Parts: sequence; C-alpha cells; structure tokens
Amino acid sequence: ERAYMAEYETYCRFGEIDKAENALIYAEENIDITAQCSLILSEIYRRKGEYDKAIFSATRAIQSQAEIQPSSNTGAAFANRAFALDAKIFRQFLDENTIDTDLIKQAISDFRMAQQLGFRYPNIQKRIDVLESLLPAEEREVSDLESLKLKVEALEKLITTIFSGLHEDS
Repeated sequence: ERAYMAEYETYCRFGEIDKAENALIYAEENIDITAQCSLILSEIYRRKGEYDKAIFSATRAIQSQAEIQPSSNTGAAFANRAFALDAKIFRQFLDENTIDTDLIKQAISDFRMAQQLGFRYPNIQKRIDVLESLLPAEEREVSDLESLKLKVEALEKLITTIFSGLHEDS
C-alpha cells in the first residue's frame, strides 16, 4: 500500500489529480489491506458527491485497519463514512423529499464510534444533533438514551483512571 500512497502523493505534487486518484483506485481493487488508500479515496469520493463510493471506501478502510498497526486512523474512517452517509441522507431528501431513518441511525452510530475512537471534531456532535432532529420522536428517545449511556461509560472510565492514579500515588 505504501507504494501506491507514494504514487498518489507524487502525482498530487505535480498536479496530476486524475492519475493520483487512479493509483488509489488501483490499490483498493488489487490489494487486500488498503487502510490509507481507501481512507483518502473515501474523502475524494465524498467531495465529488459520489456518496456510495465514499461509503464503500470508508468501509474498506475500516476493514483494512483490522491489524496490529493500522496505517490510518480508525476514528477518521468511521467519521468519513458517517459524513458520506450524512450527505447522502440530505441529497436523498433534496432529490426525493424522503428521509431514510435506517441511514440516519447508521450515520449517528458511525459518528459516535468516531468520537469513541478519539475523533472529536466539534462538527461531529453538531451533525449528530442535526440527524437526530430528523428522527421520529420515539427514535430520538432511543438515540438520547444511547448518547447518555456513552457519556456514563466515558465518565466511568475517567473516574476509574483518576482513582487508579490516586491509588498509585499512595
């Protein structure tokens, strides 16, 4: 994968964007583990409005990170997939005036996973709030409970860390 990343970066340096993208596509189609290539490719697709391809590549990045030392950030891959789902949801709403609650729940879940994995850009929580506002009331309640559960778990981890630090100092 590193060779294809180097090829991508070289083409980018010389302004040959199509060739750079093709290097990533080739890597994704021909190599099993493509965490970096797929992560960057998902960003490229999302920016171009090719949301299904962006979702696929982000999922490939997540799959490729199932190794001891992944070459890209897992939280970033979940965030990329969530942003692609988010954009797809609103594209579908603009084009068809429909809302797919399953896609909304998947996007929220991916955003939350990104947060849990340390990817904490402020816009992520804002997008979760926007997406939750689109859910029917009963679905929002379930989402609110899940959010509360995650906050309690984070607080429990923090308290455990503090207490173990105090215990070590004694």
